[in-house]
Amino acid sequence: MFQWKIILAVVVGITLLTGASLMTWTPIARAHGESAITVTPDTVAPGGKITVKGADMGAEEEFKITLEGLNYQTELGDATADDQEEFTLEFTIPADAPEGVYQIKATGEDGDVVTTELTITPTKAAAEAQSTPAVEVMPSAAEHVLARSRTPFDVIGLFALVIVSAGLGVVLARWK
Repeated sequence: MFQWKIILAVVVGITLLTGASLMTWTPIARAHGESAITVTPDTVAPGGKITVKGADMGAEEEFKITLEGLNYQTELGDATADDQEEFTLEFTIPADAPEGVYQIKATGEDGDVVTTELTITPTKAAAEAQSTPAVEVMPSAAEHVLARSRTPFDVIGLFALVIVSAGLGVVLARWK
């Protein structure tokens, strides 16, 4: 008679912990088969042109394309993925953009963000490199974590679930 109570406590505990782990799961966007953007060239002078390509972005989904650095941020424009879930757009880097390493971000309507890196340098070599045909850069197999924030209610709910699970396990284990 006592064994079924232990089995029941274990099953309930595993079920509650599985539910709790699913609440805290953060999806990872892999560059293979998941949303990715590339920028060519990856080094450009202020006033230069870049081409931003999106792949596996979701058909007809709209994105805000931004240039973001530590001390400088600007919106470059909007992009809408076509039926093949892709977009290709050309943007001009603002002439007042300071030298540095930046993120090109494509932010979807649902808040998902896909990024790639761009270096802005005022050197003449960078301006000349920008005018040469760029080699298309393929997405890497590296993992890209999508920014997902948790609300206080998610955290409180998870904490309450753990407390209830522990209490239920103790009650079921002592139940005769």
